[in-house]
Amino acid sequence: MRVNEYACNGEIDNRKQDFNRWVLAVGDGKLPAKKESKDEPTWIEIPKEFLIKSRTSLIEQIVAKTYTDFTLRQDDDEYHTERAILTPRNDNADAINEYMFKKLGGPPVTYNSANKICKASTDTADQHDLYPVEFLNSLNFQRMPPMPSA
Repeated sequence: MRVNEYACNGEIDNRKQDFNRWVLAVGDGKLPAKKESKDEPTWIEIPKEFLIKSRTSLIEQIVAKTYTDFTLRQDDDEYHTERAILTPRNDNADAINEYMFKKLGGPPVTYNSANKICKASTDTADQHDLYPVEFLNSLNFQRMPPMPSA
């Protein structure tokens, strides 16, 4: 796991430094377990100061904390490489991505796939039966938006 050890103004703010140490301890397996499982401890306690307390959307809150000035800096590559929101579940990642896409400026653009199997493949005769368009459109891949519903 990579955690930045620098700050724009020269000094790391104590809260960020504490969070960085805690994340590294999680990654290194150095935190005490709160629930023992059969094979190895799997539950840890998240310190209260690291929890998101929000009366509004949790996604909105974590995005606001992680991507301050997003609308002003959405075209700044370095700004994006210095930030990340981690989640263990794909449905949460999809919800965060959907929220972020709505914040982007400019009109939306949809790029559709060809919905065909390449005829250059050696054995295309049965491929259409094995992989119908409906099945291909139902697949979701990491780092790719889901296919639009028909």
